[in-house]
Amino acid sequence: LLDYISDILLVRLNDRYVLVRVQAAMGLSYLQEPRDPECEVTNALMWSMENDTSVDVRRCLVQNIVFTQHTLPAVIERTRDVSDIVRRCAFLALSEKSTIRHLTIKQ
Repeated sequence: LLDYISDILLVRLNDRYVLVRVQAAMGLSYLQEPRDPECEVTNALMWSMENDTSVDVRRCLVQNIVFTQHTLPAVIERTRDVSDIVRRCAFLALSEKSTIRHLTIKQ
């Protein structure tokens, strides 16, 4: 059942309508497997976080993605997003979900 739901939501993550993509991103955030670096759901969320044209989708993904060593560079990159709303959410997520002391100067 979870595979069926994740397959449907992965298709909806590329939908034409922004609200559908936002809801798909929120649904997929519950299906992430943080211990699996090859998780299809997490990889799709990271791709959308970097490539989606909608500010709302990127903001939703920054707020809901699980922080791991694999996803942290993508969230850090969102601190340099075009949209100030996404940048603010990325900084807030970093301050709430991770310890900034663990980040290097380069990051």
